[in-house]
Amino acid sequence: ALTDGPVLATPDAGVYPERWRAEQARRREAWRRGPMVGAVTELLAIGVVLGVSTLAAAVLKSATSPVGGMASVFADRTPAALRNAVVHQFGAQGRTVLLLGMYLTFAVVAVVIGTLARRNAAGGVAGVAAFTLFAAFVVITRPAGHVADVIPVVIGGLAGAAAVLWLFRAAAPQLAQGPLRHGRGGTRRRTR
Repeated sequence: ALTDGPVLATPDAGVYPERWRAEQARRREAWRRGPMVGAVTELLAIGVVLGVSTLAAAVLKSATSPVGGMASVFADRTPAALRNAVVHQFGAQGRTVLLLGMYLTFAVVAVVIGTLARRNAAGGVAGVAAFTLFAAFVVITRPAGHVADVIPVVIGGLAGAAAVLWLFRAAAPQLAQGPLRHGRGGTRRRTR
């Protein structure tokens, strides 16, 4: 018997077609739904930042609400011609339309960041952090703003970062089960 010599094996030894096909399907699915999942994830996370910071500002009785402060800055920075056209067209509801414009701007920025960070949660967290810093800057530079008014924004930013991490983990494609292989006594069992 030749026990010390080389052992011949087929070229595909150790390759399990079921596992390979499942892995390829998982990669295709991750690539296909990646941009949309990243965009929705970041959009929801920015929504969490806005919602939680507004709620925290109400609970902590802050002088300046983060959304109110950003709405004021957005209305002030809107070009005068556009602002006058909105007020002329919508009358008393012009401020509401400007507020919707602000939310639409935030949504577009969140979708772009989420699309770019579709495979890496760190990019999504960085986007939430940048938005939180922007909101904190706006709140603290308002005429009635105080340093304590930044606390609700920080709370909202932490909630948004947690939301990004949770949503990226929840949206990750599940790994396929391992292949079937023979165990003792000829029975088949799944392995990881």
